[in-house]
Amino acid sequence: MTTTITSTRGQDGRVAATVAGIGVAHPPSATQEELWHGFFAAHYAGVAPGLARRIFANSGVRCRHGVVNPLVEDPSHWSTAERMRRYLVEALPLGKDALATALARAGVAATDVGLLVVCSCTGYATPGLDILLARDLAMAADLLRVHIGHMGCYAALPGLGVAADYVAQHARPAALLCVELPSLLGRGRRRGPGAERARAAGGPAGGPDGPDHRRLHDLAHHRPGLPHGTVARGAGRARPACGAGGR
Repeated sequence: MTTTITSTRGQDGRVAATVAGIGVAHPPSATQEELWHGFFAAHYAGVAPGLARRIFANSGVRCRHGVVNPLVEDPSHWSTAERMRRYLVEALPLGKDALATALARAGVAATDVGLLVVCSCTGYATPGLDILLARDLAMAADLLRVHIGHMGCYAALPGLGVAADYVAQHARPAALLCVELPSLLGRGRRRGPGAERARAAGGPAGGPDGPDHRRLHDLAHHRPGLPHGTVARGAGRARPACGAGGR
C-alpha cells in the first residue's frame, strides 16, 4: 500500500498533514479451495487432517494473494539468497504500481515528493527498494528516504508518524509505501494474513474536509475521538476482491 501525504493549513494558520491518495497492488490470487486441494490437503495429511481442514475452511478467507503459489512452486528448500533475489523481482513492480497509483490519485507529481518512506520486513536488497523506486519513478534528486524494517505490519504507524512530521515541517508532499511478501518465507506452509500487497498513500495540498482526506497525525497517533484501528479498517476497504467477490 502506498499513501501520498500533503500539507494543509488550517484556519489557525498551523500546517497539518493530510492523506490525499492511496494505492494498492496485489500479486496473483488463488482461491482457498484451490490451495487446499492442490497443496495443503497433502501437506497436512499426517497431522490431524480433519482439524487442519476445519481451520482452513473456517478461516473466513476465500482467496489469497501471493508471489509464491504453492500450486506452482515450493520455496521450502530455497536459500536465503534465492528468497531475497525473488523479493526484489516481485516487490519492485508491486511497489511502483502502488506508489504511482497513490500519487496519481493525490494529484502529486513524483518530482514533487520530498520524502519517501518504505516499510518492509520480508526482504532485503542492495541498492534498497527505496533507492530503486526513486530511480524508476524519476523522483527529485534531493528526495529524502527512510526505510523501516523488522516491524511487520505495525511499521505503517511509525511510517505515518515520520511522514506526517516531515510534511508539517516542510510543507512538501511525502509518500509512504508498505510492501510485505510473506509467502517468500514459507517452509512448506502458508504464512501471512492471506493477502500479500504493496500499499501506498499520500495527497495534494487542499482542504482536509473531503471524504478521502484524513489528518495523518490522527491516523498515526490515534487522537481521542478517532476509533482505534482506523488505519486497518481503511486499508481493508481498499483491498480488491478476489474475482467477483471475497477477500
